[in-house]
Amino acid sequence: MAPVKWLRTLIAVEIGLVLLSILASIRLEHTLPAALQAYLREHHDAPMTPLEATVGTLAIAWAALKIVSWVGLILRWRVAPWLTLASWIGVVLIDLGSGPNVETAVEATLTAAWSVVGGAILVMSLQALRGQSQGDETA
Repeated sequence: MAPVKWLRTLIAVEIGLVLLSILASIRLEHTLPAALQAYLREHHDAPMTPLEATVGTLAIAWAALKIVSWVGLILRWRVAPWLTLASWIGVVLIDLGSGPNVETAVEATLTAAWSVVGGAILVMSLQALRGQSQGDETA
């Protein structure tokens, strides 16, 4: 399979895994032990802190950036690998700002899977960019 087809396939897989991860987080919360469900309810019922508002805003901006980076990678925009890198930096910042995280095993597995696929996409797109810049230098 050609690298572009691999990249597009991986993007489709990543989109699917992200959507499944979101769906799992919504649908499977009731399967957690009672103590963890109580912790989540208490956390959700508490007033929003400025940090939580900032992280929420960053998460919305991240979602938009992620979608633009996927489109850019599919359409082969030269800036798309950098957008993809910025989206992964955003994931790290969101995770750090979110504090303690409670998730089911299915959610954790899906999140790990889309992180691995996303990492492969990032590497492939940056390698393609590197190949383009080396081609520019020899031309």
